[in-house]
Amino acid sequence: LTLDQRRTTATLVLVGLGFLILVRLARPLNGWRKTLVGALVAAFALVLLVPFGREFFALSLPSAITFVAVVGIIAVAWWIMQLADTLVRAYHRPYERLQAAQQRSSDREMDRRTQRNTANTVEITGGAGHDPTRALPPHAAPTTPMIDASTPTRPAHAGSPPSVPPPTVANEPRS
Repeated sequence: LTLDQRRTTATLVLVGLGFLILVRLARPLNGWRKTLVGALVAAFALVLLVPFGREFFALSLPSAITFVAVVGIIAVAWWIMQLADTLVRAYHRPYERLQAAQQRSSDREMDRRTQRNTANTVEITGGAGHDPTRALPPHAAPTTPMIDASTPTRPAHAGSPPSVPPPTVANEPRS
């Protein structure tokens, strides 16, 4: 092969792979994207077919064997790129699966807590035939004390020591 033929072969391979990558990145191919890719392919074909374009870019018209070799090289290179993409995705997929499994586990735990709280509520309130005048059992009392909002908790101004008594707890057990 002459220098012009080798240069043309290399150019055809690089431009062909570039078009394949462009098609992949342009997905989903809607009307204007198809038009854009088609116009680029047509422009490159025009450069190869018109003598002025070949002379300007120092390319030569490839022979049939060279063209078949170029198509084969593009196909193998595309297959290698697809394989690399698959391997990269497979490498990252376990991490994504782990995140998804942790999220599902968290969701299931939240569902269990919700069901348990719902069951406790039904048990505490006694269900449909509950008598509201009946006192709650000791284990049903709230675990966090409720602060009486009517008692001030801040001093009158920032420089004075706190002289306000501690807040009273509204849900203290009665003796």
